[in-house]
Amino acid sequence: MEKITKLLVIPLIVIFIAGWIWYLLDSGKGINQNESVSKLGTLSGFKVIDTEEIKELNGTAITYEHIKSGGKLIYIKNEDKERFFSINVKALPTDNTGIHHVIEHCVAKGGSLHYPIKNPLSEIKKNSMSQSIIAATNLDYVTYSASSYIEKDIYNIMDVMMDIIFFSNLTKEPRLFQAERGIYELNSQEEDVVFNGRVYSEMKGLQDVDIFLNRAINKSLFPDTAYRFEVGGIPEDIQVLTREQMINTYKSHYKPSNCYTIIYGKLDINHVLKLIDEKFYCHFSKNNEQIHDIAINQEAFRKPVDYIESYGILEEDKKLTYLTYNYVVSNILDSETIIGFRILDEILSEKITQLNTKLKDNGLGAMIETRLNISGFQPVYTIKVYDTGEENKARIQEYIDRAFSDIYEERLDKKIIQQTINKWKKRDNYKMLSSINMINYNNIICQSWLHGGDPFLYIREYEYLESIEKKVEQGYFENLIKKYIMDNQHRSIVTLKPIVGLVEKQIEKERKKLANYKSSLTPQHLQALIKQTKTLNEWKNKRNTKEELAFIPSLTLDDIKIEMDEIPTQVKELENTTVLYHPIKVDKIAEMSLYFDTQNVPWDKIGYVKLLCDLLGKLETEKYSDEKIKKHTKNYSWIAVPRYYRMSDSNLYRLKVQVHLTTDEVKKDMFELAAEILSNTIFSNRESIKDIIVNQKMEYEMSFKEYDYGSTLAYNQVASYGEYISKIWGVSYYEFLKKLEQNFDENFLDIQENLKNINQKVFNQNNMTISFVGNKNEYGQFAKSISGLIKNINHTCYSVENHLYKSDSINKGIIIPMDTYYIVKGGDFTEDGYVFNPKMKVLENILNKEYMKKIANEGGAYGASISINRDGQIIFNVDRGSNIKEAMKAIDEVTLFIEKFRATDKEMEKYIINTVPHILLRDQFKSHIFKYTNADEMYFSNYFIKDFINECKEIMDTTDEDIRNFAEMIKGVLQQNHFCVVGGEKHIIENKENFYAIVYFNQR
Repeated sequence: MEKITKLLVIPLIVIFIAGWIWYLLDSGKGINQNESVSKLGTLSGFKVIDTEEIKELNGTAITYEHIKSGGKLIYIKNEDKERFFSINVKALPTDNTGIHHVIEHCVAKGGSLHYPIKNPLSEIKKNSMSQSIIAATNLDYVTYSASSYIEKDIYNIMDVMMDIIFFSNLTKEPRLFQAERGIYELNSQEEDVVFNGRVYSEMKGLQDVDIFLNRAINKSLFPDTAYRFEVGGIPEDIQVLTREQMINTYKSHYKPSNCYTIIYGKLDINHVLKLIDEKFYCHFSKNNEQIHDIAINQEAFRKPVDYIESYGILEEDKKLTYLTYNYVVSNILDSETIIGFRILDEILSEKITQLNTKLKDNGLGAMIETRLNISGFQPVYTIKVYDTGEENKARIQEYIDRAFSDIYEERLDKKIIQQTINKWKKRDNYKMLSSINMINYNNIICQSWLHGGDPFLYIREYEYLESIEKKVEQGYFENLIKKYIMDNQHRSIVTLKPIVGLVEKQIEKERKKLANYKSSLTPQHLQALIKQTKTLNEWKNKRNTKEELAFIPSLTLDDIKIEMDEIPTQVKELENTTVLYHPIKVDKIAEMSLYFDTQNVPWDKIGYVKLLCDLLGKLETEKYSDEKIKKHTKNYSWIAVPRYYRMSDSNLYRLKVQVHLTTDEVKKDMFELAAEILSNTIFSNRESIKDIIVNQKMEYEMSFKEYDYGSTLAYNQVASYGEYISKIWGVSYYEFLKKLEQNFDENFLDIQENLKNINQKVFNQNNMTISFVGNKNEYGQFAKSISGLIKNINHTCYSVENHLYKSDSINKGIIIPMDTYYIVKGGDFTEDGYVFNPKMKVLENILNKEYMKKIANEGGAYGASISINRDGQIIFNVDRGSNIKEAMKAIDEVTLFIEKFRATDKEMEKYIINTVPHILLRDQFKSHIFKYTNADEMYFSNYFIKDFINECKEIMDTTDEDIRNFAEMIKGVLQQNHFCVVGGEKHIIENKENFYAIVYFNQR
């Protein structure tokens, strides 16, 4: 009988234990996740594919697959409280309609089964501490991602985001497609018909040389694959996309088997997997409709391709031609080759400089850039030649071929190879010490994972570095040159030719097309179009009801923590010099910065501050030739950069130069080198100085051609300190460089004298502050070694200059070759007697969430925003619009919105919660090693962590009445009537009565 009892009891015990384990797994309590996945293998419908430690991400990566749906998921488990979540939908274009881009917009804006509201991502952000809820269309996938320090917050966002992805309302609401792709619009019979939509406006505004070049390169090299298409869409093709095409593509692509999910940080993975399984993935099966198969791998060419594209400029200048020489390098799954080639590109920097000199000496081009583009399945190595002519392409190719042939025959310098590999190893150490930017890592993981490769190929770089290092003696890098450049037929020459008035011709063509369309409509059709336009605009401006918003999960004030990570700082003094010591444990790496104030530099000589930053470390000194200097600065990372710091007591900005030094360990000769460069640089090499001036000028010219430079240009015209910024980073500095180049030879002695004088004034012990990061022993070594630098640097006292700066208040229209516009309008509330109140940041948040979309809609723009800053600046910004008059009107009507603003206590609580991260800016304080620069900035600005914390506490009791009370302040700023519009000639001329002056922006 006893034996029988035992036989009955044992199974019961086993059943009880098994049930208890299942309960623990299901509830996420009491059992280690790694143990559960390794012993049981499945969890909430997911099976474990792999588990491995990823030291670069400070944790363990567990790869899952959902058994029923085929959904793929990686959980990177560690102790990081910055939780991250992303879903990446594999999405290869089959044409230029931007179909995946339009779907991304509709998914983000359109609501879903369980959240049937407009703009669900915007609404969840209002109820969140997250600053980074992102939807983005990449070359071959669409990413939806978010991060938050609050665990409950990331679960809320995850729930909403997955619902809009898998159960989107884009299949039900036709106005969503109309608003995002765009439709023909007509406000009255007297007006012109326009085509307007967010995606259409966004892509119409991408008038960027680099974008044109990348598009042309892809078309030249990958004519039979998905990469020949523009994934974002080309405006004229976007117009022909149909809603039926969009819906069919959404249904075929937005399913778990085509999605790659990444979850990161300290969270309850059991809860997450259960949520995903029960609410989303269980509704899908692997045998869903298959996605249209499209090629991603281009067969190698038998001979190189010659490809020509055009872009628009304002004035005739044949030298604005760009030539690129492009070579396909293996494929993205061949990680060792790709990493090796990236290292090779760095090793070749000196050789490319020599090639650049030869081309310049022979009148074939002004500057060369090289890069390895690893977007897409087949990476491309590109040699880009600026300011040349189409007739030069064959001769330049000869120079390139000869240069690489010589490198191959002569072999590469083994010391330079080893130095470069050692640099890459140091970078690997930095990854462990610096913050983990998961959106970047998300993209790195997707590069290989989406194409069937190991997700962590490009995160585990160190093992490839060791493998490559062993092959150096066998000619590893020379063989890369031979295979992928010298013998490679899968290559192209792309010519981007400038054509005067091309953009204007395209605008005129579109205008005629729209005019013809309007003339083809009957009176009845015109009335129908006017009605449709009105209905759509009403729908776009309609706000969600309180009942609809109740669906969105939210945080409460009790959920948030007003905290910032302390940055340890000790203010010390060494030999009459202030030292900011940050006692952070950093093994094998020493970080320090020398900060120099520029208040002793005359206002009209400020440009020399930036020029010195570009020159120092590249010229000879009293002790070293320029070649030796370059070799030394390769051993010790050396960066000199101008930085602005806001002075909290005066609302002014002060310019300092930060000289940043990095090394494996504190060494006396590093400080001796720094002192030598700062104090004893010789400014006598005419050729080198002129080359640097010309190259810097060209880099600015290239930045002017970037599609969004118009926004920067307008901002610097309006912001009170805009001219100060422009003298270092903008058009004023460019004009300074241009003037130096034009009269260089006859004025060289003056230039040389100015460089000497400003160098002595800036790099001076009397205006130097030193910042050091390291442990106690490293600081002791630093304190002993730094005295040589302090003693050897200039000690002369100079009088302080009064840097009064004020931007030109003339309302300007600035014409650049594009078919959209940027508006910046703003002013300074301190001029009307107001002082900064932290509750203004709640106002900023409310306006960005609730009103700026009205400005964007009225102005036919991609987006609009407002910033209210501690320095007194209030800036309205409209991005890539089509109707200046309506946008300006909507900006001026913002005070009506503020005056009428009403919100319940619960609604105000949401606005307050989402304002807190705007003040704490925790993302800027995450890095374990570089965050000390933020501590330095706080020291110079006299604004510390306690001040940010106090601001957050002050906003906690913000009421809707507080918001209404700011209406008069905003009205006063708008009445200052300070604005700038940068855009296409048609937009500016049609609104010429608004401008005091209209100018053409000279991009050269």
